[in-house]
Amino acid sequence: MKIIILFCVFHVFFIYVFSLDNNNNQENIDLPLFGEIDTNKDGKISEKEVSKFATDLPACLRDIVINGLHDHSIDVDNDEFLSRIEWYNFLAKRLGKLVSASEVVDWVIYAVQKPIYAPNFKLHSVSGFDFIDLVRNDGQLIEKELGVKNVIAKNQIRRQMILKLCTDALEPEIPSNLTIEKGVNSAVISWQPSKSIDSPILCYQIQKADPSGVFEDLPHPELETSHIDKLVSHGNRYQYRIQSWSALGRSGWTEIINFYYEDP
Repeated sequence: MKIIILFCVFHVFFIYVFSLDNNNNQENIDLPLFGEIDTNKDGKISEKEVSKFATDLPACLRDIVINGLHDHSIDVDNDEFLSRIEWYNFLAKRLGKLVSASEVVDWVIYAVQKPIYAPNFKLHSVSGFDFIDLVRNDGQLIEKELGVKNVIAKNQIRRQMILKLCTDALEPEIPSNLTIEKGVNSAVISWQPSKSIDSPILCYQIQKADPSGVFEDLPHPELETSHIDKLVSHGNRYQYRIQSWSALGRSGWTEIINFYYEDP
């Protein structure tokens, strides 16, 4: 009995310590604009501070933050202020998968469809939390820090960042009915189109794993729902998976499908 009680006490203590550590991580993270908006440095953001900073925020994001203070959808503790944790959770919810730098690189390639700039985003480890800083001042940092000199390309990237920050729209569904058949010295992969309610599908991303088990991207035309992989060898087993992309982000991956190739 004592052992059970001690175990329960230790379990509760562990959860408490983990929760504190998680909150501390969020408190210590370098959150975009929080310090600049928090002009009186009290560790909280007020509606007045947001309004004063309005010219440096996308109008849509400013309105979302102010409304969130009023209806407590962001201000979850109902104290009329945003703490660092509430600001972090607000941004993380809007960004979804894009809180990760590696996800942002894929987003530049497939959602923004500007693969030429993906290496620069990877070099600077740009995460979705950086979007707020990058869209300020008409995207000057996109040009200066990320090397996007082309004005049209810079504006396209900036608009996509603002769209992600300001939109609650749904990402596309996972492609369905993934099948694979043996072709002439090839594997023929096909699937049904994804459904996307809020933004049209832009392209499909196909990944293949050879016998080593490492998945890599396959070049693929944007909206085709089939692909012929000619890089197959007799006696080898391969794995394939697919996801769809819209301007709002990506779907999940399909289930992995296996294919064993033998020469005719």
